[in-house]
Amino acid sequence: MPINKQKPFLEVVRAFKKDLHSKKKEKAPKIILVILADTLDKILSKDCKKDIKTITATFKKIAAHFNVAFCSIQVAGKHYKWNNVLDAVNAIEIKNHSEFDSQIVFYYTGHGFRYPNEDKIAFPQLDLRPRYRKAGLTDIDFIRKNTINLEVIFCMLRIQGCRVNIAIADCCHTKVKFKRQYDSDDAMFGFPLPPKIKKLNKAIFTDDKNEIAILVGSSQLGEPAITDNGSIFTNFFAKAIDRLLQTYPKGDAYIPWVRILKQTSEQAFKESKGYDIGNGKPGNQKGIFQVYSDRYLNPDNEKEG
Repeated sequence: MPINKQKPFLEVVRAFKKDLHSKKKEKAPKIILVILADTLDKILSKDCKKDIKTITATFKKIAAHFNVAFCSIQVAGKHYKWNNVLDAVNAIEIKNHSEFDSQIVFYYTGHGFRYPNEDKIAFPQLDLRPRYRKAGLTDIDFIRKNTINLEVIFCMLRIQGCRVNIAIADCCHTKVKFKRQYDSDDAMFGFPLPPKIKKLNKAIFTDDKNEIAILVGSSQLGEPAITDNGSIFTNFFAKAIDRLLQTYPKGDAYIPWVRILKQTSEQAFKESKGYDIGNGKPGNQKGIFQVYSDRYLNPDNEKEG
């Protein structure tokens, strides 16, 4: 939508809340998609807009395949700022048990980076610089005030009370020269997560006693993410879901996430080798992801299906 035609964000949030709790959807579990997209960036604008269409269509297909409700909100264009992300996430209110079994998916497309010497923080900082400001990633105070880590947003999602929370960032993970300032909002690190697991099967995913948490980044530490008519990681993710749904049985809204994310990461890595990321260097884009569940079984002994 052209910037001058965007509704005030307050109206967007009100429409989102109305859709979330419409009579048609109030008793059904939902897939709730929150998109943060830097569509005003001069470099990434077209790719971010394509990513919005791709990821929205993908989760609509998932919802339709499993006959669950679908709701979404976008923080993009002139609305692209941190306060609006907070408003979008806080608009998700869980009112009954069937809504508790809903799935919140946060998806980011835009610029990303990492601080140096932070190998233990696996996921990227998201760039929330307003486009009317000229300051870049050379001003540490500006960085501190206008970026947030994917894991921090992930913690915010989990507070909303849905059982399944998924956060995906398709962005670069390259280094800036400044170290993190620990008085920033990223101090939210440490919010307890369930135990990490390597495998995730349908029994674990659909058990309403389990919290499921999945974090996804399109690039490993120090590497850029490649865009070509949309981000390649997102494009391969959408294709993997399309192939799956062609033969996958309908029923509980379960996706074999580990398998899908491994396929997506492998395909994006192979594709990235065909791109020059500077000075004749080929791409080396490997996706990263981590799955968490509080079910006290040994999923390593269980097949994903």
